[in-house]
Amino acid sequence: MSVECEKCNKWRVVKEYQEMCEVPEYFECSMWSLSDEEKGNCYIPQLEDDSEFTNELYTPGSLVWAKMKGHPRWPAMVEDDPIQLLYCKNLDTDPRYHVVFFGKKVTRTWLADRNLEPFSIPPSVCIPQYLVYI
Repeated sequence: MSVECEKCNKWRVVKEYQEMCEVPEYFECSMWSLSDEEKGNCYIPQLEDDSEFTNELYTPGSLVWAKMKGHPRWPAMVEDDPIQLLYCKNLDTDPRYHVVFFGKKVTRTWLADRNLEPFSIPPSVCIPQYLVYI
């Protein structure tokens, strides 16, 4: 995935993050790892071909809360549409993601990014109350 440095405005391909929700609000080149031993910096040139950089919020496998009109929020996963072989479209105008809802019956749809949010479980519903000690 690609992230823009707040200091130099260069785009960096980072392997540390898989989804935009994992990227810190403030990112700079010194937070970018070139290898296990080497950190990035703002003096390194940006790649010439920046066509791979997009503003996608989710990637295949992203877990999300998805909201369809007339239905409650429901857990889903972003994945490729089996017919179009795309997981996102219209990124420059009206971003939409293909999601599959979790449940007994497989249900798929394209949803605008405004109808999705990163999946999280509220602390009040978290695991500890359901733990079984053996």
